[in-house]
Amino acid sequence: TVLSSVPAKYINSPETIFFKKGSDLYNFNNAKNENKNTDHILIVEGYMDVVSLYNSGIKNVCASLGTAITDSQINLAWRNFKNIIICFDGDSSGLAAAYRAAEKLIKISKANHSVSFVMMPQGLDPDDYVNKFGKEGFYKIVEKRKDIIEFLFDYNVRTLKDFSPSSLASLEQNLINLSNTIEDAIIQKY
Repeated sequence: TVLSSVPAKYINSPETIFFKKGSDLYNFNNAKNENKNTDHILIVEGYMDVVSLYNSGIKNVCASLGTAITDSQINLAWRNFKNIIICFDGDSSGLAAAYRAAEKLIKISKANHSVSFVMMPQGLDPDDYVNKFGKEGFYKIVEKRKDIIEFLFDYNVRTLKDFSPSSLASLEQNLINLSNTIEDAIIQKY
């Protein structure tokens, strides 16, 4: 095998007794102090995304450290912010990861709290984007975020093969199944 001469962008640390990836958010200790200035927090995938955004002046940012976002991480963020904006890489794996997160997180939806999604343009991650377009450019793309419901709906609509009754019935069944996973009865109703 040939080793790549390009160093890895991220180093994946193992979980230990003291470090639980599924419970922690990288930089949350700093980001939570921004709740006096804003009602939202950005969750990105990697620590280099956090470093670049933070250095550009976006202080309300933390990372899931490349793991699938967990209920524990969302509940931690919701203790300090009403609105969570998940911002994943603009590639097929980033979109798939965002969908898996949305499928899981819709279950814990609750009143007066939100989760929304921003997908970077193809081939870019938040680190690349903020370095190329700056803080203002990054916030322009954040303004285009989709609420979890809209994100899930749009993703499922994109999977339609055609508009035949069979395909539309399958779409409807998928959306009903997602809705039925919501634990809060009032949120589920709406």
